[in-house]
Amino acid sequence: MDRTREFDYVVLRYAINSASDEGINIGVLMFEEGGQNFGGVRFLKDWKKLGSLQDVDTEFLDGLVRDLEEAWKSVSTREAFLRRMEESWSGQIQITPRSRTKTDQPEKELNRLARLLL
Repeated sequence: MDRTREFDYVVLRYAINSASDEGINIGVLMFEEGGQNFGGVRFLKDWKKLGSLQDVDTEFLDGLVRDLEEAWKSVSTREAFLRRMEESWSGQIQITPRSRTKTDQPEKELNRLARLLL
């Protein structure tokens, strides 16, 4: 029996230059609507990749990670946080449009996406 399910994911980017769309991917958020409502997040392991940039607010980024990890634990808070990100985020932290993946092992797929995209 095929247990493959569909999941959406978005990538968070730290904008280096919003005029040229330059940025560094800092996080992957994967979630399932309906089904078992899986939700998981992965971020850069440290901010050294951003170290060459001036004025990087690592305290803000650490707080963002904590907020997202907490929001992603519950379907209702995850959906509200995601809506807020999609509707109003456009500054230093940007969110990509949703993409879709299929898997029967969401944790492994999230880890694969993080290795590929971060």
